[in-house]
Amino acid sequence: MKTKFVKSILFMALAAGTLTSCVNDDDYNIPALECTENSITVTKTVEEIYNQATSVATLYQAANEDADDYIEAVVVSSDKGGNFYKTIYLNNIVTDGNGELRAGNIGFSIQVNQTDLFTDYGVGRKVFIKLDGLYTQIRSNTLQIGALFGSNVGQIPTELYKNHIFRSCTIIEESNLVNVITDLSQINDSYIGRLIRFEGVQFTDGSLNQTYYNAANVDAGGQTLTYITNSEEETYTVPFRTSSFADYAGTQVASGNGSITGILTKFNTTYQFVSRYETDINLNGERIGNLPIEVGDPFFTEDFQAAVNNTTFNFEGWYNIAETGIRQWSEKVFQTNGYAEFNAYGSGSTVNEGWMITPAINLDDYSSVTFTFETAQHHLEVDNSDDNKLEIFIISNFNGTDIVNATKVNVTDQATLPTSATAWYAFINSGVIDLSGFSGQVHIGFKVTGSGTDDTLSGAFQIDNLVVSGVN
Repeated sequence: MKTKFVKSILFMALAAGTLTSCVNDDDYNIPALECTENSITVTKTVEEIYNQATSVATLYQAANEDADDYIEAVVVSSDKGGNFYKTIYLNNIVTDGNGELRAGNIGFSIQVNQTDLFTDYGVGRKVFIKLDGLYTQIRSNTLQIGALFGSNVGQIPTELYKNHIFRSCTIIEESNLVNVITDLSQINDSYIGRLIRFEGVQFTDGSLNQTYYNAANVDAGGQTLTYITNSEEETYTVPFRTSSFADYAGTQVASGNGSITGILTKFNTTYQFVSRYETDINLNGERIGNLPIEVGDPFFTEDFQAAVNNTTFNFEGWYNIAETGIRQWSEKVFQTNGYAEFNAYGSGSTVNEGWMITPAINLDDYSSVTFTFETAQHHLEVDNSDDNKLEIFIISNFNGTDIVNATKVNVTDQATLPTSATAWYAFINSGVIDLSGFSGQVHIGFKVTGSGTDDTLSGAFQIDNLVVSGVN
């Protein structure tokens, strides 16, 4: 059997007759010398707690007020690598046909106001959880257990969590915890909170040429989202979330193909995949498709920090053109960050098509040119709609006013853009857009289409941190 039972062992030193030192007993350290099993009786199943929990944080109360209720579970996450913070993900435990203990199909989380939780609750550790005095809640279709914070489940206080979470001496090997997935289209809510290994995957082209944590590419929670895919066409993608505290935060995103292990989480309606440590990322195989073009040195940048809040966009050398309707691009500032925005809401025009166009950029001095930018959205309700969208064009033969008759090449399909599921005002990186097929003087144009009369088609888009880079 693969399940390990660590019992009290006394070692004699070979020469000096001293005892070996006692150390941590996680899978990622030397096993501890001692473990005293708790004599706890499990009275409830994780499934029972999940089924009775609701979207409202509810204080758990045992049916028998003279006895506490306990569940058992196995730890599948780890904060050792810095990517999880004060949260433990656990699964229910089942016994397979060979009598081996395995992680079941219900994932849930417990929040604890304590760091370095891996020292007591390492991956594979079986634990008992005393429910009485804790709150349960279903959020993003996930069971959460903890103390009350406001109106939701929050962290168990430091001085209390060891009164509710008890270690067992049983450690279940990771091979009995992990779920292998080769088809990203299989992802659904049943995998939330469970340990998954994606096989035959790689990061999208737009995720490369940056570090896993990129301060210039963070979401509303301050994390960097790159994207996992399993095909050259990138038909299916899963957001891969990295904290600035991850031990691999400054490592370049791997360009190869292979496997990535982590916990599937969900923020509102968006899945996010979170690895525990750098060793969870094993992309040493040959990449599907060609490597993205090399990114050179920046030679044209705009961070919009000179923006004046709530004014018509008017940067020197740039163009702001209303092709259809009356609405133009605006300058915006939020918490000292300047950016440009197009918002058709309330314009009164049924259709608005607004262009923000860069000054002319000379490509002839470089053997290859790329560019990146950041985009956010708010109030976007529909995706892939011709009536409410952001498009990116490379423009030539432009006289500064006649955008209709200028030569325009649509490169939107090279960019990663926010969708209706992306958190409002959360800037995401476009990924690298290749301009190697262009030469001479060109402009980069950002065109937004939206309605000023139909609120379902009035989603706004924001642009920031444009960087054009070239290889000499």
